[in-house]
Amino acid sequence: MPSFCAGLGLTFSFAAVVLLVFGQITQINSDLIPRHLRIVSIDTSGLGVAVASAARSAGVTGTVVGNGSDIYASTGVGEAYFVKKTGESPHAGLYKVYEWGLWSYCTTQGDLGDARSYCYTRSIHPSFQPAQVLLQDVNVEYAEVLKTVLPDNVFTADTYLGEWTQAATYLIMAGSLLSALTAIVSFFARRGCAFLLASLLNLGAFVGLFSGAMVYTVIVARARSAINDATSAGTDVGITLEYGNGLWVVWAACGLALCAVVPLAFAMCAGGARKVPSSEERLKERLSQEPSEVVVVANKEEQ
Repeated sequence: MPSFCAGLGLTFSFAAVVLLVFGQITQINSDLIPRHLRIVSIDTSGLGVAVASAARSAGVTGTVVGNGSDIYASTGVGEAYFVKKTGESPHAGLYKVYEWGLWSYCTTQGDLGDARSYCYTRSIHPSFQPAQVLLQDVNVEYAEVLKTVLPDNVFTADTYLGEWTQAATYLIMAGSLLSALTAIVSFFARRGCAFLLASLLNLGAFVGLFSGAMVYTVIVARARSAINDATSAGTDVGITLEYGNGLWVVWAACGLALCAVVPLAFAMCAGGARKVPSSEERLKERLSQEPSEVVVVANKEEQ
């Protein structure tokens, strides 16, 4: 029974690690399956109408006043992939879809899951700051107009969103590392103290993953309610923010870490309860397993 529980805990831990690795490569890999996963996505395809309306009100001239099409980048889908790096000149135009992962954000001029136009790597400074990204991408002549269109609330609170999502990403990363350590220790564990260590690591992994996933869920929910129904001068802002399926991958890994708590704890208790038999106990056990030899010895003593 202890071996079964240890194996069950190891299975849950290993499955959580696989999900977490898979979820964290979503924004750094252009393969078909990874690019369909994201923590949060923003569709700006309706933003041109709101900007055009605000531009007319502000007296801005240009194509944007007519149809709003020239606020978007002209880069074709799949071209210049991964070319936008830190320090590159911004204001090249908006993209229609933005997708945030744990470590970077990507864009495309098509639908979710299409080949991405570029990805911006955030390295060790992860944060979700959608308003800042839109304002640095939009053409310079429409930047001020876009500021008037975006609602002055949670969606544009870049410091608030950035700091909390940065903390959430670090928590998820810490939980991922602890999950990996749990799987490694569980694989080699044979005694109660080793299972105790695995249980503590697994508990830490669950706390990290749960806290990080919860923060992301709350932040995305608040930003979503702030922007999805927002209007500017009676015109829909035209931005749709949605949860990404990558967030549910993190929640699934969190659930697997929770499932591993009970079997690892049981294996710890059962492993710790094992006692090393004394020499007298080992002799008694041997005699009980060899009755024929005992009889022979007894007969010799009688003679």
